[in-house]
Amino acid sequence: MSRRRRLLAAIAGACWLGATLVLVAWGLGRLASDRWIWSQYLLWLPTIVALGVGGALLAGAWILDPHRSRWRTRHTASMLLAVAAGVLVVGELDLPRRLAGRGKADLRIVSWNASNQLLEYPPTLISDHQPDLVVVANPRWRMGREMFATTVSPGRARDAHVLWRSGFAIASRYPILEHGATMLGLRGVRAGMDPETDGDLAFDPGHAVFFVLDTSEALGHATVVWAIDMPSDPRQGRMRNAQIARSRIESWLVPDGRRGFPPADIVVGDLNVPRGSASLGVLCPSMRDAGGVLGTWPRRWALWQIDHTLYDPRSWALVRLWAIDPGVGTHRMLVCDLRGR
Repeated sequence: MSRRRRLLAAIAGACWLGATLVLVAWGLGRLASDRWIWSQYLLWLPTIVALGVGGALLAGAWILDPHRSRWRTRHTASMLLAVAAGVLVVGELDLPRRLAGRGKADLRIVSWNASNQLLEYPPTLISDHQPDLVVVANPRWRMGREMFATTVSPGRARDAHVLWRSGFAIASRYPILEHGATMLGLRGVRAGMDPETDGDLAFDPGHAVFFVLDTSEALGHATVVWAIDMPSDPRQGRMRNAQIARSRIESWLVPDGRRGFPPADIVVGDLNVPRGSASLGVLCPSMRDAGGVLGTWPRRWALWQIDHTLYDPRSWALVRLWAIDPGVGTHRMLVCDLRGR
């Protein structure tokens, strides 16, 4: 074997090995999920990135040395690449369900994390999607209560029902019968802030709000919605955060003596974990993730779906979910159509 051919074979071998390591790390993250801090970082490796890097390395190895690469390494990497492609198409993009379609929706929800940025945009950015319910986390805009009401009732703000509480702006076509809020007791450090200089303002405790919509005339029952905003600090264990947040929600005390939020029919918010995370099952047990989008953050590239709409499959069925780039902020906007059972 010539010196040049040996060099190409060595480079090809390194490419096979690199592809295998990337795809094994991706697979391990999916299996271990965010049950431990070390595994949550593997879970955060986007499938599309693992496919791109793994596929490029495999292609390079085939081109450099198509005949002499080791059989086991070659086929292990190729099989892992095929599995990742299947997970992307079926598990994350949910193409079979998208193609099947589900008919007419009873409730359209627009949810968005406005990221506490001072934003200038017209309410038509939201109202053009004709939502029945709008939930915006961390709003910071020059939009008054009446103007925000037009996001669900253009031209007739008085027909909308608006709630501004605990870092959430909520507008609904349906009356809001009851609501409550709690901080989640977490200690995530906010981006760009330092506890030593900024003190307690540097910490994001997380927030949760519930509200009960009077949908009895339209659907035959009231609808309980939770809105949750979890801290984004990547150093915090997501499973531990979910356990603490769930405990705070269950121990919240109602003035009449009851404990805990009423059971949710729908949960929306920036949960700061990707779809399929084990921590979602702790924070929102028995709920189904609408899923089906490649990502919601960062807005321009959208590699991670950390914003979610979850629903109780016993009372709701998913019609459609899609993500929209609003052109402002750091998160994409989610639009979800649900049909009552």
